[in-house]
Amino acid sequence: MGNGPSNGLEFLLGDGKTTKLREQEKIAIRYMKEHRDDLRYLASFPGVEALNLGLVYRVAESALGVCLGPPLALMLRALDTGVRLNYYVTMLGRGNEIGP
Repeated sequence: MGNGPSNGLEFLLGDGKTTKLREQEKIAIRYMKEHRDDLRYLASFPGVEALNLGLVYRVAESALGVCLGPPLALMLRALDTGVRLNYYVTMLGRGNEIGP
């Protein structure tokens, strides 16, 4: 569940470039709820070091600071399934955004 090359299994649950952070979190909660047993099994499989979930937060270039934390429902699902949450901040206006 991330972006870029991986030596493991990757599931794309949305597009962080176009999907707002709160919607990404809702998608992740639904996915972890629906696939709880599979994720727990995968997390306990020999040789698996981590299950990572990458969420993207896009902020204006003029932002002075950012403070992020998962909603309780997402944090509980991640703890229950063995998924590690990672938040990535993208500063708009630095050539990394798509669309208007």
